[in-house]
Amino acid sequence: MTDFFLFIMSSIISFFMLFVYSKQSLKNVLLILFCIIVFAMFTSIFVKNIDTNHVVFKTYVSMLIILSIKFISIMYHRMVNIIIQFHQRYNEVNLNRNPIKFLMENQVKLKRIFTIIWFLGSIVMLSGIWFGK
Repeated sequence: MTDFFLFIMSSIISFFMLFVYSKQSLKNVLLILFCIIVFAMFTSIFVKNIDTNHVVFKTYVSMLIILSIKFISIMYHRMVNIIIQFHQRYNEVNLNRNPIKFLMENQVKLKRIFTIIWFLGSIVMLSGIWFGK
């Protein structure tokens, strides 16, 4: 029962990180990347014998996955924005042609669709962590 509760809590945190907390500044991206690196270094330096069924380990890996998914989501949103800005600045002649026109008209939908895909992927990964044997 505890695993199920912690799975639900980590799923809620993942949802919050992907959909509600939407600051995408470079400072936040670097902070998230720094957290991922510190978590990885902490594990490799201080933890020698890991019990993968322990709640602390499962929580740690869940947070690492949530931060990684958030990092990927922010980078994807930034990538779409950079592509659109590039075409608006240097490729004005072809703005009314596909696929540029499609990207510019549907950028919000594309960002939402990929954020939903990453959220569902994080649910699959979190369920594997909490319920896998």
